[in-house]
Amino acid sequence: MASKEFVVQQLLKAYRKGIISDDLFAQQMAEIGADMNGQGHAAISTSQSAATTSVDKGQALAANGQPAGSRPRPAAPMLMRGITGDASIDGGALLTAMREKRNYDRTTEDLGNIVALEHVNVTVPDQEKATLFYINALGLTRDPYMMTGPANMWVNVGRQQFHLPTGKPQVVRGHVGVVIPDYQDLPQRLNRVREALAGTRFDCHERDGYIEATCPWGNRIRLYPPSKRFGAMQLGLPYVEFEVPPGTADGITRFYSQIMGAQAATLEDGQGRFACVTAGNGQNLFFRETDRPIPPYDQHHLAIYINDFSGPHRRLKERGLIFQESDQHQYRFQDIVDPETGKVLFTIEHEVRSMKHPMYLRPLVNRNPSQNIMRYAPGEDALNWAKAMN
Repeated sequence: MASKEFVVQQLLKAYRKGIISDDLFAQQMAEIGADMNGQGHAAISTSQSAATTSVDKGQALAANGQPAGSRPRPAAPMLMRGITGDASIDGGALLTAMREKRNYDRTTEDLGNIVALEHVNVTVPDQEKATLFYINALGLTRDPYMMTGPANMWVNVGRQQFHLPTGKPQVVRGHVGVVIPDYQDLPQRLNRVREALAGTRFDCHERDGYIEATCPWGNRIRLYPPSKRFGAMQLGLPYVEFEVPPGTADGITRFYSQIMGAQAATLEDGQGRFACVTAGNGQNLFFRETDRPIPPYDQHHLAIYINDFSGPHRRLKERGLIFQESDQHQYRFQDIVDPETGKVLFTIEHEVRSMKHPMYLRPLVNRNPSQNIMRYAPGEDALNWAKAMN
């Protein structure tokens, strides 16, 4: 069972990302017995934490701001030259920042063993219709270097991808979240392809805070504008959410935590309980419990990169869960099981890659979909996948 401290950390991360609301955060912290004026609140407000830490430890401060009875620290040199080469910085602001004692919540930098969600793979029966939806409507970019023939298409989404080989249509049992930088242009692009995709399952609707678009074969894509919830991501796949049977979230959390070495916690929001798994910087896998019937599994898959490559392999192999030893850098498994009982809880193929895989962090080309011959802007062909958020 996960420690109280670990669960608190996962709740804090979900709260900061906007995955759970203020009320639900407070309620769940109370349920696990976390002190909101101590451990929980201190992690949210580092400035208040800094002010109370010395009091909590019983340390009185002398007039010079140092603990009473301690030896005074030697004075810092009045001037440090040439740190950056910029006199406006070296002259004082940088020195002040370097001298300032700060308290950081270092747990916010932790990723766990899964360092990146790389792609979602679904087969499609018609490459032309797939191009209309993923490239023309969503504004994404066909990879110019890999899978350039008529039988497969890799679609770049920032640092992630959709893989779309030709075949019988596959549908993710849930939905995929996508961050789009030119969110305001999406409705117009989606409506342009409506006639060409008539007679398919294509559809699109504006919701509260996102647009839900359905591909010609039923895959649901939730499209969001960039926001603090997604960190620096301007374009990318921040999450995949799967719909799973009732009562499975806790076991799925145990699987990713104990077998995959990932950061995982069972959370609850207005829609119910779900397992939340950290799957990279600003990326998650969600497994949301639902009473709705879940379609049979059709072999779609996702790809992840992990740091500890051999540990999960050993634990998966001990349970007979690895079904493909792809090569030196990759293996695959499908079944998510409860480590306590061995019961299969959900099935989704994982293409597991090591950080020594030749394609790890391969640079991807992303175009600016607003460019066209009628209003071409020189130097604006490419699109940046990230931007610092204020």
